[in-house]
Amino acid sequence: MAARPIIKIQKFLCDDTSYDYDSFTVFRSYFDNCPDFHNGVKFSVNGGTQTATGNGNGTVKIRIIGRWTRSISLHEVSGYQ
Repeated sequence: MAARPIIKIQKFLCDDTSYDYDSFTVFRSYFDNCPDFHNGVKFSVNGGTQTATGNGNGTVKIRIIGRWTRSISLHEVSGYQ
């Protein structure tokens, strides 16, 4: 039996308003300019159980159950921008 795939998401906290976040590249710019990890943010796959980032590195690992992955959702707290 093949191992089930795992999705790993890492969330960075960017709280410096002087950066042009829209021009950032997917990984390197965030890693260089947003050194803080964002823990406690919840993600879900296919509307399933919400799992929070943690472990001090802003990551969440979600094991995929089932064959089809259709969506990954970020669940921010109310009022977060």
